[in-house]
Amino acid sequence: MGKPVEIVVSHVEGKLEDTITAGTTGQELFETVCGKLGMEHITLFSFAYKDAKGYDAFVKLDKKILKQDVNKKEIPLNLNFRAKFFPEAVNDELIGDVVQRLFWKQIKEGIVDGSIYCPAELCVLFAAQSMQAQYADFNEAEHDSGVLKVYEELPKRVIEQHSLSFEQWQDRIRNAWKQQSGVTKEQSIMDYLNIAQDLEQYGITYFEITNKKGPFARPFRSMQRQRLALQLDNPSQSLSHNNIWVTD
Repeated sequence: MGKPVEIVVSHVEGKLEDTITAGTTGQELFETVCGKLGMEHITLFSFAYKDAKGYDAFVKLDKKILKQDVNKKEIPLNLNFRAKFFPEAVNDELIGDVVQRLFWKQIKEGIVDGSIYCPAELCVLFAAQSMQAQYADFNEAEHDSGVLKVYEELPKRVIEQHSLSFEQWQDRIRNAWKQQSGVTKEQSIMDYLNIAQDLEQYGITYFEITNKKGPFARPFRSMQRQRLALQLDNPSQSLSHNNIWVTD
């Protein structure tokens, strides 16, 4: 079986340490991680990594991990357990509290870091739902100003575009949070996701692609559910279907 290889699996709530062997498949590690996290085996999730060329990729679950293009020189080997696919109907496809929570935290991360664009007015609602999901009903005695960390709840873009003080942002979010009173933590997460799934950039990931005939001025592809779209930096350029290919 060969010498065990140390791995660190990061996820939105922490890290897991383990070992794999030359024969360990992605599916076997997937089942181990799901078991440790107490979540359903939902194949929306997989293991992201940087391949040998530095590009983002996902482990193929049906293949042996060390036979794939992971960085075998990296000790320990770092993998990131996260959603690979984005469900079109979160209520139907996200099964179990743990799955819902992990997916919600990934989406929230994307909204806060700006990779998923969100209008300012919705960001405040999302921040309020996030606080409800974390702390339940607002309580003046328990939830002082230190609980509400604006930069962890709102995109930097939104904060900088509006001439509001840190305290004013806190007041806006706190008032919206109070309106969430009575909503369970679990329902707050699903309310958040039901709105987020309609955002224009929900489920879109951009990748650099290459024309077979040479460099192509950084065109990008975006994958959204089952759609493939091409966005070119230079509109004067064009791609024929014979000159592009998609790898899994």
